[in-house]
Amino acid sequence: MLLLAWIAKIFIRVIVATIVTIILYPVFFFITSLIVFIIILGLELYNFFRRFILRLTLWLTGQMPWNITRFLDYCTERLILQRVGDRYRFIHRLVQEHFANLEIQKE
Repeated sequence: MLLLAWIAKIFIRVIVATIVTIILYPVFFFITSLIVFIIILGLELYNFFRRFILRLTLWLTGQMPWNITRFLDYCTERLILQRVGDRYRFIHRLVQEHFANLEIQKE
């Protein structure tokens, strides 16, 4: 209960500080918000391009189809995979164990 009260105090202080900053220093608040927004946007774009380059590389080398979700949904319809939220898992225990026991080939 003490932890919950401590978290509530911090939450209230952050809200009050934000309101006071907006009222007393609107330019400062705007600049700070803009900087935080640019940082978050930059991180999101960085992650997007990383995933895109990985996907493009795997597709160009023939290691993965471009439309991987269509392929995974096809496997789900054939009862090879089970969709759990936005993830997929093998239904059959033997298939799971087979892939778990595979050694990674180094080229």
